[in-house]
Amino acid sequence: GSGANALYLAGPATANSVNLNNVSLSSAQASAINIASGSANIELSGGSVTAGTRPWLNVAAGASAQVTLKDSQRVTGSTQMLATGTSDLLLNSGATWELTANSQLSSLAFNDGKLIFSANAAITTNSPVTLSGNGGEFDSNGLNVSFANQLQGNGQLLKSGAGTLTLTSTGSSIGSVDVQSGVLNFDQSGTFSTSGDFITRNGATTQLGFIPTQINVGG
Repeated sequence: GSGANALYLAGPATANSVNLNNVSLSSAQASAINIASGSANIELSGGSVTAGTRPWLNVAAGASAQVTLKDSQRVTGSTQMLATGTSDLLLNSGATWELTANSQLSSLAFNDGKLIFSANAAITTNSPVTLSGNGGEFDSNGLNVSFANQLQGNGQLLKSGAGTLTLTSTGSSIGSVDVQSGVLNFDQSGTFSTSGDFITRNGATTQLGFIPTQINVGG
């Protein structure tokens, strides 16, 4: 559409590979990245992706996308995955996703990635959200937001920003937790486990909003 700078991929079952460095993608009329058919491996680094009120990533029915964000790449908006489509998203090495609306993914993983909530929006995944390596930073951005996904992996959950992040899924098991600011609220039945430290910084709050919630620290 007019004023659009978007990526549209359609092809056979063999994968299309796309690597974009320091590129800005934006479209006010359609998704900034649209996988219409086939399979795509996409790596974005050092740039930005926005799509107005449309999803920044749209994966059509039967299509497949593996997307890696790295090196301070920033995306803003939501993701959409239609029935029988698959989409895997990794936020790596300083990448940021500013979440603005409910989103769908097959899988979501963090290794030194950041999720900023600009709305109390849900991310629906087909598997637990993975925190590995340097883990993931969740910024509640002055809002009261909920995260219903189970967390798994050896990485750290870093809670930042004013406002409250409420975890509602039971059975999470990760490397460590660092509550730097705002409130981290556990509103779940069952156990949340870390193999390492659970730190709540001065001025921040860890809150048990549901009884009985059990937190096992250090394995």
